[in-house]
Amino acid sequence: MDKINVDHMLAIEEPFIKQLKRVVRQSQKQAERETSQVSAALSALAKDGGNAAEAHSTLDGLIERLQTLKRKLEEVRDEESLLIQRSKQRATDLGQLSSFESASQPEFQRWSRARLDRILVDFMLRNGNVKTAELLAQNGNIEHFADTSLFSL
Repeated sequence: MDKINVDHMLAIEEPFIKQLKRVVRQSQKQAERETSQVSAALSALAKDGGNAAEAHSTLDGLIERLQTLKRKLEEVRDEESLLIQRSKQRATDLGQLSSFESASQPEFQRWSRARLDRILVDFMLRNGNVKTAELLAQNGNIEHFADTSLFSL
């Protein structure tokens, strides 16, 4: 009864890992789609030859598409960095579990309380109680674990 269930603690973090995977997968698909379309347009332009004005116009359009893709990928990179940072914080927090010998230790009790606050904040955010979740995160000093930016749009 005094044993700590580490598997359960890890299962709670799964949605955050899935979120990072989803963001990476979406950005990869978008980049592949855009680059293949640009490549196809370049191939068509090379085959057709056409006049210089049409080629210039087509190339300008392709450059604009690539610049848009670059901007979107930079935004995704920033989001990925934030998600990776939060994942590292969560991993560090979970790493503290190995230092606890039993569930009756005062340190484990404090860790469990913070963990419960994190779960409650996540639940409140997912159910639209953003302000309440922000207050709980501030009071529990767990703002860095709360994904309020995802839910406050």
